[in-house]
Formats: sequence, structure tokens, C-alpha cells
Amino acid sequence: MSRCFFVSLALVLSLATVTGQQKTIDLYGSEPRAAHAVRGVQANTVWVWAGTALTASTVRQWFQFGFPTVQYVRWLLVWNAEGNAANGARLIHADDGPTNITTIAEFTGLTSTNPIVSGVDITTAWNGLILGSVTKNIGIQLRGNPTIFRASIEIVE
Repeated sequence: MSRCFFVSLALVLSLATVTGQQKTIDLYGSEPRAAHAVRGVQANTVWVWAGTALTASTVRQWFQFGFPTVQYVRWLLVWNAEGNAANGARLIHADDGPTNITTIAEFTGLTSTNPIVSGVDITTAWNGLILGSVTKNIGIQLRGNPTIFRASIEIVE
């Protein structure tokens, strides 16, 4: 067999073993970084949208189009609890309206006054949404007055 055959076979096998790609969904703080951060409502004890309404605070995900499940998904949040353990941020999915607001993950209970980088594996929840095959609004809600510098979802397909 020729050397060209083995090189071609090696190329085909290497392409067949490529398993995925990474993509990021920016919920807040996409590149280039904004010169400011979003701040929660002072002394609020309930979960509220970071923006003015559902559509301003979420990204729409069209899970009903037969996407394959993914290998890994992480919610990344860069934030400051502003020294108050009651302050927090949560990742949610919701139907239009908004109705059926469901928490995927949340960060609370920190008393730091410095920026914090928090991340949590949400692969099981994300794959559940894919298998549910319905459109969802994905976004963040805030409690108290934390400062959010960046909120994103990192996906490895």
C-alpha cells in the first residue's frame, strides 16, 4: 500500500474522532466588555429581572429543533455580593409571559465585597431542556443588590 493511502486513512480517522465544539451564550457582559455592570435593586428580598422585563433579561433557546444532547454545560457568573449574604443571582428558564419560571442554579450566601468568579455544572438540566423539545427563555434574576459583571453559559457539544 502506498504512503498516500496511510496518510489519507490517518486523516479520515482523526476527523472521525473530533468530538465537539465549544460555544458561549452571553447573558450579560459579552465581548467587548461593557464599561459598567448591572446592579440589583437595593434591599429587594425577592427575585427580580436584571433588566426591565423578561425579554430584556433573557435569551431565547429553540430546544424543539432536535438538537443533540451536549457533553458539558457550565453557568459562569462574575459578580460581587456587596458584603450581603442575602444578595444573589440565579439562572432560570421560563416560558413566555413569563410563566413557569424555574431555577436551574443559584449563587447566594457569600459576604465578599470583591468580585467573585462562580461556576456550576448545569449539564443535566440543559440536556433535560433539549430532551423536553420546547422553546425556553434563559436568563438571570437577582435578589438584593449584587453587582453582575458577566453571566454566560459555556457549552461543549
